[in-house]
Amino acid sequence: MTPIRTIAFAALAMTVLLAVGFVILPDLYRPSEDLLALWLAGQAVADQRPDLIYSSYPDAFTMQPPLPEWLDMAAATGHQSTVFPYLYPPLWAYLMAPVTEVIGFAQFRSLANLVNPMLLLAVVLLAWRAVRTPLHPLIYVIAGGTILSLSTVGDIAIQQNQPQILVAFLLLVAIERARAGREVAAGTALAIAAAIKLFPALYIVLFLAAGLHRAVLSFLIVGAALGLGSIALAGWPLHLEFLSGVHAVSASAMKTPFGIGLDNILAYLVDDSAMTRVPVQTLAAAESGGYWLVVEKTAVWTLATRVLTLATLAAAVWFTRRMGEQALYTSIWPVSMIALGLLSPLSWPYYYIAPLAFAPTFLSVFGWTRGGMILALGVLPTNVTFLVFLQSSFGVGMNRWFSVLGFLSMLFFIAAFVVAGLRAEAPQKGRTTLPE
Repeated sequence: MTPIRTIAFAALAMTVLLAVGFVILPDLYRPSEDLLALWLAGQAVADQRPDLIYSSYPDAFTMQPPLPEWLDMAAATGHQSTVFPYLYPPLWAYLMAPVTEVIGFAQFRSLANLVNPMLLLAVVLLAWRAVRTPLHPLIYVIAGGTILSLSTVGDIAIQQNQPQILVAFLLLVAIERARAGREVAAGTALAIAAAIKLFPALYIVLFLAAGLHRAVLSFLIVGAALGLGSIALAGWPLHLEFLSGVHAVSASAMKTPFGIGLDNILAYLVDDSAMTRVPVQTLAAAESGGYWLVVEKTAVWTLATRVLTLATLAAAVWFTRRMGEQALYTSIWPVSMIALGLLSPLSWPYYYIAPLAFAPTFLSVFGWTRGGMILALGVLPTNVTFLVFLQSSFGVGMNRWFSVLGFLSMLFFIAAFVVAGLRAEAPQKGRTTLPE
């Protein structure tokens, strides 16, 4: 057996052991707060209480769930951690309602514990198919799984059983199917992703710029069908409540260690006295007394963010039309997803699952040594063990730097993907096509 194969199989064995460990570890390691929010929204519908789905945020978004009912409902499931609000369209609460009447949350969480790690690996495999790197798929998946598991990007997503994992999977299905020439499937997948979390709708501009008109048409048809279906199920007033929550999120910024977007960085420049102190709603005694700080963004702040978002989309369109297809999938897609993620409100680490799934291609573009160093330098600032070390060494005051380190990490990945895209314009050796 060659050294490369020996290393590959050893790494695979370690990855499998880690994956199995993730599945069988006690639920204390998988609090699933975000999954619980989906469950509670479905339970509210099943109990004929759709008025409990959304919280009211008259000014800034405070991340407070509907009180006190949600705490009581969460306690009834056996949940013992933070309780978050439901932030998704009404459609998914109504589709979840019958599920809550068949199985309990513990069983639903166990299913998510099993499915989500597999979805993460599927995201990486789809990225390999989309980018068409000569790197062996086994090595690519091992590298991608390692990147996600060693960083807050994948770690927090798995701990919370975040629906963003499914969104990332759908995004990669859309991208991979687009490259394979299956435009209808690509547009359909993107529409479903946008129906879960609205921001994937922005990526339709890349389909337009690439001339994928059938994908765009499919996106519009499926998206309209999902939207009308949601209104038919839940009614328009509930959608107004949802949109009001979306507006509150976009108009707010929060100081939180694991927020790594531009708004999070700017929030740390605001004095604490000018912000609203919001208590964390939790069922865990050890977490009581916790809080986060929230501020309503000024009109100039909001406008600047929107201008930067439009500029990012314009740049993505410009480069898509002028660079080759390989650069589109090696660079433009991941760069666009990272940049738009950094500009989105409350930018959590798991927003970057999809773009970082493209990062293992650095091993083929830059070579094993340089590519490995780039990956290590990019992942280190978001490595959970590294962040815990910083906190234990320098105290909780270091928490504010977690956001800065995460932000710089994503900027570093943008730079690396840009260089990779420029190199991708040169002729590639090895296999560059895949069976559909």
